[in-house]
Amino acid sequence: MTIRKKHSIVTIMLVMLMILSGCSGNDAGSKANDGKTNTASNTASKNAAGTDTSDDVNLVFYLLGEAPAGMDAVVKELNKKMKADINSTVEFRYIGWGDLASKYPLVLAAGEDVDLIYSANWAYYNQEAAKGAFRELTKEDLQKFMPLHHKATPEKAWKEAEVNGKIFMVPTATPDQKVPVTLIRGDLRKKYGVPEIKKFSDLEPYLDAIKKNEKGMIPINMDSQYDYGKVFTNLQNEMGPASVDAVLVTNGWTGTATEWDDPEYKVHSIFEPYMLESYKGAAKIAKSWYDNGYLNKNAISNTVRSKDAFEQGKSAVGIGNSNDIQSTLAKADEMVGRLKLSRTCPKRALTQWTLILTMV
Repeated sequence: MTIRKKHSIVTIMLVMLMILSGCSGNDAGSKANDGKTNTASNTASKNAAGTDTSDDVNLVFYLLGEAPAGMDAVVKELNKKMKADINSTVEFRYIGWGDLASKYPLVLAAGEDVDLIYSANWAYYNQEAAKGAFRELTKEDLQKFMPLHHKATPEKAWKEAEVNGKIFMVPTATPDQKVPVTLIRGDLRKKYGVPEIKKFSDLEPYLDAIKKNEKGMIPINMDSQYDYGKVFTNLQNEMGPASVDAVLVTNGWTGTATEWDDPEYKVHSIFEPYMLESYKGAAKIAKSWYDNGYLNKNAISNTVRSKDAFEQGKSAVGIGNSNDIQSTLAKADEMVGRLKLSRTCPKRALTQWTLILTMV
C-alpha cells in the first residue's frame, strides 16, 4: 500500500478566518477587487490583528459536499469566538458533489457574495485562477496576515500553488495523506460464496453475483463527478504504474500522465508502451463490466455518489478515499446500533458489512 503524499491545493482555512475580518462580500467595498470575485483565494484582507474591527462582518465560505453531522453546533461555537475576538461571523454554504461541475464555476461567475471557497487542482483551481476569478496573494500578504502558516508551509507547496507564476490560494502546510478505498457488502460476498477480494479486479465475481441475485441493487452505481472514471483508474493503477493526469483537470484527460511517486514529476504520454498496456488492459475490463451491466448506464447524469447509494442499499460497491469514507463507516456503525438482534435479523456488524480495498 502506498500513501500518496501531495500538497492539496486548498483555499484559506479556518485559521485564516480567525485573524481576518475585512473581506466580507456583504461589505460593498469588498465585493470585488478590480472586478474580480472576492473569493477565499482572495484573502489579502485589510484587517489583521490589532486593526479596526468595529464593523460587524459576516464571511461566506463555500465548501464541497454536504455538511457533516454536528456542523451547526461547531459553527455556533466558532462564531461565538469570532464575534468576541474580531466582531465577525462565518456562514458555510455547500456545493454538492453532484453539482460541482455546474455550480462551482457559476458561483464564481454570478457575482455572489463569496469570501472564501475550497479549491483544489481537481476542483477548478487552475481554470478559475487563469480566468481571474480569484485575487492574487502576494508573499507580502501571506507573511503579514498568516506568518505562522507561511513559515510552516514548504516552498515546494507554494510553487505548486502557482498559476502563471502567481499564487491565488493557500495550500496545506503538511502533505495530504489518503488512499483510495472501495467498500463492498461483506455479508453478500459470503452469501453468494464469492472468494475473498484483495484487489480491485477481484470484484468481478462479486459484481456478477449481485447482478444475478440482487434485483434492486446495481453492482457499482456511479455518479458523474467523483466516481466517474474511478473504475478505469483503479484498474489502471493496479495493472501498471500508478499515475495521474499531468494537468488533472476535473473530469478531463490531456493524454499525458505522471506517476504519483515520481519525485521529478516526469510527464509521459499515455501512448508510450510504458503506460499504454495498462491503459488498454483497464479499458478492456471496464468496457466488459459496462456491457455486463455491472456499471449503471446513467453514470454521466447521475448525481448520487456510489458511497451514498451504498448506504441506501442501492449499490453493492462504495468508492471513496480513506478520508471521505469515514462518514459512510460511521453510518454503518450507527445502523448496527439500531438493529435488534434475532435469528431472523442477524447483526450486520461493520466487519461483516464492509471490506476496505486499498488500490495502490
